[in-house]
Amino acid sequence: MGHMIVWQEAALATAKELAVGEASPTMDRLNAEWDASPGAGDQMNAEAIARFRAMPIDEVRRRFRETAGELRGYLTVVPEARWIKHATHQEWFFGETTEHYEDHETDLRAILDAASQ
Repeated sequence: MGHMIVWQEAALATAKELAVGEASPTMDRLNAEWDASPGAGDQMNAEAIARFRAMPIDEVRRRFRETAGELRGYLTVVPEARWIKHATHQEWFFGETTEHYEDHETDLRAILDAASQ
């Protein structure tokens, strides 16, 4: 599930950039990488998974706990015109968070079940 955190972190970096400017170099770069070739997205996810597998589990848990809250905090200072009222940016945030979580609902339920035991 490390790749889920990676995309949350990408959304967080984007929010930080949009809090101070009209554009997000992070969003532009990641979209370009994703679209660079067939399978590029799968490769990006595989690299993220490998990076998180190499991390101590406490670091992975910390990132799971903190990233979403930090993202919510930054979005409160991003002007609405740069994300809620900006179709491209709004779609980016939706795709990297809510929509992405829906794609992994089964995995997330298994994690929650394991954590509650």
